[in-house]
Amino acid sequence: MNKAYLGRLFKKQTGITIDQYIIQIRIRNAENMLQSGSYKVHEVAEQCGFSDVFHFYKLFRATRGFSPSRCKPIKQNPKPRPRKSAVPNDKK
Repeated sequence: MNKAYLGRLFKKQTGITIDQYIIQIRIRNAENMLQSGSYKVHEVAEQCGFSDVFHFYKLFRATRGFSPSRCKPIKQNPKPRPRKSAVPNDKK
């Protein structure tokens, strides 16, 4: 299959180019990594295939509407604490 033909078919089906689709996936993965709180922005950029951190910032802001440095880690819901019983426990 011809590369240009594949590109036209992809865009016809999805409304975006293959390159745009790949960037969306990379940015989504980057956002997930940043939300984990385990990585710095430059580490995420590199691991998601961006060789230039400035370019990564620019694409991230364009697609998400905020900079990657503002991407906050998602807090895990703590385990619920057992509730204290309203009835006193008189076992004598």
